[in-house]
Amino acid sequence: MFRAAIYARVSSEKQRKDLSIPAQIHECRDFIQSQGWQFFREYAEKDAVSAFKNSAIDRHALHAMLRDAELELFDIAVVYDFARFSRHREFHILYEAKLNEQGVTLVSATEKIQDSPSGRLLKGLLTDLNQFYSENLRINVRRGQAEMLRQGKWPGIPPIGYKKIDGDCVLDPDNAPFVKVAFTDFATGGYTLNSWAEHAYEQGFKSKKGTKLKLGRWGYIFHNRFYLGILKWGELEVMGNHQALIDADIFDRVQYVIAGRTKNKNPREKMHYPLSRLLYSDDAGCRMIGHQGTSSNGEKRRYYKSVEKKKGGQGHYILADKMEKIFIDFLYEVEPIKFEDISNIDNDILLGLKVAKSVGVLYNVVEAHQQLYLAQLIVDGRGVHVSGDVIKYVELHNSFKWVGSSGNRWAKRESNKVIFDENK
Repeated sequence: MFRAAIYARVSSEKQRKDLSIPAQIHECRDFIQSQGWQFFREYAEKDAVSAFKNSAIDRHALHAMLRDAELELFDIAVVYDFARFSRHREFHILYEAKLNEQGVTLVSATEKIQDSPSGRLLKGLLTDLNQFYSENLRINVRRGQAEMLRQGKWPGIPPIGYKKIDGDCVLDPDNAPFVKVAFTDFATGGYTLNSWAEHAYEQGFKSKKGTKLKLGRWGYIFHNRFYLGILKWGELEVMGNHQALIDADIFDRVQYVIAGRTKNKNPREKMHYPLSRLLYSDDAGCRMIGHQGTSSNGEKRRYYKSVEKKKGGQGHYILADKMEKIFIDFLYEVEPIKFEDISNIDNDILLGLKVAKSVGVLYNVVEAHQQLYLAQLIVDGRGVHVSGDVIKYVELHNSFKWVGSSGNRWAKRESNKVIFDENK
């Protein structure tokens, strides 16, 4: 008897009501029973996940299903319809192929498609239509947001100090006074962001969950021109209809104070870690971040370290220079194949990808902040997997490919993974 698993997802809060997770699962369970299959388990995304995302970084249930597929725990993956799997054609093809590699068949409970040449053609047409719907919806949403902005209305959730009433942003009597005091007090130069966050918490200014607002949140507040009455959404910037909360002189003074603090920061905070957010320690089972340490002779050194400890109680540390050299050498054998499809790509990077012989060539000529941006485009999520002081494999974003070379035998490609030879 075939074992069937269910995958369910919603891509918006509206779908939670119209096509909820329980409704999808109920329909899929009925379908499984009608086919005489054995139900295995459900994989449901807890949060609304956009159908248009190229990667599956946020699809935790999908990753769990793929892991169980590798263990051969089920034979069929059932979805309510193929749009629940993905409306992005390349994503659909890639991850259905991952299931097929493990002998798992993807089936829709509501779209009766046979496993035949004509059935596969129909599935391809449905996937293309789903992608068209998603792209068209995204364009219409952005157009609507831009039109709201031109009318002086804010299309999103307003910042602390404001609330929405009938679509208009008005001052929040509970928080607006304290935000105004925050700007006035911080403008005196008597606080750092850290000391101000502590002071604000002691004064009773907390998040909705009752916790202290972090430094990054206060940095966002102090830089937000919304408080001046200005709306900025993407490239559009207009005067809003809402009441300004902060005077321009106070706002400018706060910017001056923050700039002065930034200028005098410890050099440790300015060190460049282009692989930050990309490395994953297989030894510790967690991501790795940039870290500055001191060698035995007192020399400052850059490392990448695991955010959690290994089983033995030690952290996983790798010299940043060594890891980055391996990664850059790897980039010289990576080429873009359809980078035009990447949304919101930096114009300088886009031009460079069109003319550079390889990603490595471009990587070595762009600015430091663009190196991190470029690396994030190439690597699929935290897709540089490290063990010890070597890279085990890299998961490439599907807009790039590893080409290798006739004289290079230190890596091989399997699907979107480039696996390194640890013995080299």
